[in-house]
Amino acid sequence: MRARGALLAAVLVAQAVPAAAAPRILLRSGDAAADGLHLDGFRLPAASSAGQVALLATTSGILREDGGVLSVIAKTGDPLPAPLAGAFGSLSGAAIADGGAIAFAATLDSPSAGAGIFVASPGGVVARVLEPGPVASIDRPALNQAGDLIYGTASRLSFLASGSDTPVLVARRGAAAPGGGTFQRIGPAVVNNHGLVAFAANVRGGRAASTPGTPPPGWPLRPRRARRARSPVRATAHSMGGMTCRSTTVSSPSLPGSAVRLPPACSSATSRVV
Repeated sequence: MRARGALLAAVLVAQAVPAAAAPRILLRSGDAAADGLHLDGFRLPAASSAGQVALLATTSGILREDGGVLSVIAKTGDPLPAPLAGAFGSLSGAAIADGGAIAFAATLDSPSAGAGIFVASPGGVVARVLEPGPVASIDRPALNQAGDLIYGTASRLSFLASGSDTPVLVARRGAAAPGGGTFQRIGPAVVNNHGLVAFAANVRGGRAASTPGTPPPGWPLRPRRARRARSPVRATAHSMGGMTCRSTTVSSPSLPGSAVRLPPACSSATSRVV
């Protein structure tokens, strides 16, 4: 299923600013091209000796495919859902839940915020997270069937329960990591339908890891089945010269790396080893 696609990749030509004039903005995110499509980014500018400029401009959109029908959820330049003022800028990081709801991140051309996370469902598109501008970024969100969100910014990973407007901090850059060290880069992350979060992280003073998040109070989780304690006794058997021999190694859980190997016990191949 394709949930995100590029709607336009175009090269635009504009009149360059004379060398003696003060700099001015030629194009900005949210401006419309000649065909009416709004643009979210510009790169690879080049100028000619005649004073013209060529550059690559792009726009973006969130699309949904269902049963062979492709529909546009949101695209650059679309107005933000009420009561927000402004329009969508660059859209990215779409995720779809089992029930069909789609979460995506977007930069905004808005006095209300610089970036946000939005959820599209049959009832429309709603803003779930808003980050202040003018420059803000949000990593790809993850969404479960209940409507819970997990998302990251430049320095933290947060969980937002369905129906709540208050995110809960899961991890942040510089905080102590399990097993030692401190978190550096955090994410990507996923959340299952029971609210359990897992995320990848780079750890200074440790190594990269995939870490289950610590559930905050009130998180609805399925009770975990207790793990069976690993036995300190490990036995192996092998055949040698018509005899079956069993070797036993005993280790101490309180002393990692310690082990005592007992002499092998052997019997004939017709005997039962217990």
